[in-house]
Amino acid sequence: MQPLGHPTRRTYAVRALAAGSSSSLLKRSIRIWDSSTGTQQRELTVLDHAVTALCTVHLPDGRTLLASAANDIVRVWDPATGSQLHEFPGHPGPVKVLAPVRMPDGRVLLAAAAYNIVRVWDPVTGSPQHDLTGHRGLVRALCTLELPEGRTLLASAGDDHTIRLWDLATHGQGRNPSEHRLGRLSALCAVELAAGQTLLASASDDLSIRLWDPLTGTPQRELSGHTDWIRTLCMVQLPGGSALLASAADDHSIRLWDLATGEQQHELTGHKGTIRALCAVELSDGRPLLASAGDDHAIRLWDPLTGVLQRALLGHTNWIRTLCVVHLPDRSPLLASAADDHSIRLWDPVTGVAQRELTGHTRPVTALCTVKLPDGRPLLASAAASTDYAIRLWDPVTGVAQCELTGHTRPVTALCTVKLPDGRALLASASIDHTIRLWDPSTSAQHHELTGHTRMVVALCSLRLPNGQELLASASYDRTIRLWDCEGSPVAEIPMGSEPSELLGSNALTIALEHGLLVVDMEPPTDCLDTSLGSKQPDR
Repeated sequence: MQPLGHPTRRTYAVRALAAGSSSSLLKRSIRIWDSSTGTQQRELTVLDHAVTALCTVHLPDGRTLLASAANDIVRVWDPATGSQLHEFPGHPGPVKVLAPVRMPDGRVLLAAAAYNIVRVWDPVTGSPQHDLTGHRGLVRALCTLELPEGRTLLASAGDDHTIRLWDLATHGQGRNPSEHRLGRLSALCAVELAAGQTLLASASDDLSIRLWDPLTGTPQRELSGHTDWIRTLCMVQLPGGSALLASAADDHSIRLWDLATGEQQHELTGHKGTIRALCAVELSDGRPLLASAGDDHAIRLWDPLTGVLQRALLGHTNWIRTLCVVHLPDRSPLLASAADDHSIRLWDPVTGVAQRELTGHTRPVTALCTVKLPDGRPLLASAAASTDYAIRLWDPVTGVAQCELTGHTRPVTALCTVKLPDGRALLASASIDHTIRLWDPSTSAQHHELTGHTRMVVALCSLRLPNGQELLASASYDRTIRLWDCEGSPVAEIPMGSEPSELLGSNALTIALEHGLLVVDMEPPTDCLDTSLGSKQPDR
């Protein structure tokens, strides 16, 4: 599996995650796998300590090296042969983070963070290059920033609540590192804007996401305001082509954000419990509505332009888990809701009247999604926390169940659709069984089973790239986001600093984490590495 930003012409790929429960780490080894066949190609044995960090180093001559850290020693390997090329001992403590740094002169250096020092090595010659000092706490994240004018900066962040920017071309002394007081930092990522500007995004435990100008070290914008874990996200399209991002959190509030400015437009309050679902509804006259639902058994419809509550839809008798829009041919759209009362209800969002109730599930319904057939007719897919682990497809016009899709071995947690290049749509399902499955709704046949996550998969979304390609994104409690193409092949993997809870695809990938929102550009200029902090496991 190739990391974001690198070509896919390699005949092999090196990809690994350092997780405490990994069998390879318990055996103090590194395993190299062929992602296309799932077979192990090689095992590299590290005798002294558990492996705590891995990264790939792509050299200018086309070769790929693998760097690993175990205790205070960094090793460089040739993954094609399994031979160790260099060993870099003498770090001031266990190395937790590694990052490759492409220099303007074409060289590629390797940065290693141990305690409060970042040490830079030449992975080809094995010679030390720089010691970057100044942090007053553990360094948890490193990220390379390639700027439009050709300069390269290395960003470091950690427990001293600072981000520092280093210019390695001037031995780190060409300019003073930028320093800003923040919450404890857990993640960094480079974001390339449409105008060509490169910003640095940081996430911290002060419940915020900040975007920084790496040239000046000044913050550009920040999304903050929630006071508890962010549970769900939704993009709301407005008349005229603009859009708002809606976020709902366990602080019982919904916030609407302008991502272009980072400003909060509205705060919507009124729910009496956890908000578990958001959904944008475009009415037949073009007016947008935002639907929200949760533990207070009510669905609320809001005007996103004014933030004013339009009406409340009552009828469910237990927690409402999910919402989705059902677009019917030549008719106004309906709003579908699913709850722990085992029912699915179809509502007219204009009148607030329940049109139909779909019954048959015998356990709480946890996921809903609409999928179009080749003839244009929509089906409504639903999944419940039942012991048969089946997905049901319904005709929303008649309320009749059409078929069941079986194959998962644990309850299904998320559903979404993925469009194929020929225009057909597949249904994607995610499960506690760690897998994602792609289904053809026309034939009820399973197309692919996507494996790789090591814990339950909790969220799915489709994502359209600037080149027109559509990808499927999946989020798991293994603290990774994985990207897949429509044929089920892995495209990329994004490590997270905490357990993700929700995904939203638009021009970028928006990820809900316990302490804020992370927006990932789909064409980042460099690899970004992340380390993990503990976070609570949400109740889903």
